[in-house]
Amino acid sequence: MHQLGNLKTQSFKETWKKLYGKYPTGGAKLVDYPIKRLVKAYTLEKVCGAIIWAEANRKNNQFIPTFNNPLDLERKWNSLVTQARKEKNGTEKRGIRL
Repeated sequence: MHQLGNLKTQSFKETWKKLYGKYPTGGAKLVDYPIKRLVKAYTLEKVCGAIIWAEANRKNNQFIPTFNNPLDLERKWNSLVTQARKEKNGTEKRGIRL
């Protein structure tokens, strides 16, 4: 299981690098632990999909949270999911929160 966790952490880091041009920087508390907690709670596919969605849609929606590292992503996860659901359901139009 430990080896699988490391593989998922590395996959997340590769996705981060593709989006931001560099690997997330910081120690285990800033990078590795938050990634492991997010992946354990939501799956690697959902977490990577969420950051890809956020970057693709941030210009059109000012309420999508920004994050600078995986710990930041973990702290803002609920806001990110809320915005994704609003956009999917069409309850947010032209940057106006309903």
